[in-house]
Amino acid sequence: MDFTKENFIRVLEAIQYEITDFHTPGNGIILRHDVDGNLPLTMKAARIEYEMGIRSTIFIINTQPYYKPKDPDFIRDMLTLQNDYGHEIGWHNNALEDHYYNGVPIFDAIEKPINELRGIGLFIRCTSSHGGRGCVEYRVANYNIFGFPCKKYPDYFGPTFRMDRFGLEVEAMHDKRNGHLSDGGRVWNLPVLETLHRWEKTPGRYQILIHPQWWQL
Repeated sequence: MDFTKENFIRVLEAIQYEITDFHTPGNGIILRHDVDGNLPLTMKAARIEYEMGIRSTIFIINTQPYYKPKDPDFIRDMLTLQNDYGHEIGWHNNALEDHYYNGVPIFDAIEKPINELRGIGLFIRCTSSHGGRGCVEYRVANYNIFGFPCKKYPDYFGPTFRMDRFGLEVEAMHDKRNGHLSDGGRVWNLPVLETLHRWEKTPGRYQILIHPQWWQL
């Protein structure tokens, strides 16, 4: 599936009446965005979803240039996403890369961005793990810091923390699910429409990860 606006809407139409969220138990489809870059495209995607009555979870990363928690435009966009469009905002965890590359203590690399986001009025209860170059270089997964093991990189020996210490309830990659559809790296991991059709016929708890930066919206 190409990354056009028309196809984005086709995906939304296919899941429109099955949407759930990370905090609601049971079957449904969770729509998630990891905002690795290009906040303007995220705003466009979120507006389209709002107009279709769809609520997604949008994960904001603090190690990209768009992250400016004291900037009025950034604050306005965040509050628009949450308060006007009704989406949930979460923290896109890149704490280990922040630690290894910038020398930030791991605890601070978790606490500081979460507090900054909450400080502008966001209700941060979810996190998702970023898989950037630091994870590849140091052979770690960002979710290791919350005690979740990684099969690909099993040798993390750094500190771990309980998520509830930071007021977090959900790690997106470890929410129980029956299937996962992702456009990571601008390549779908499964055939999109065929997968959504199969999900429709097989009730369960599913998750779709869309990176707005790939899409021509």
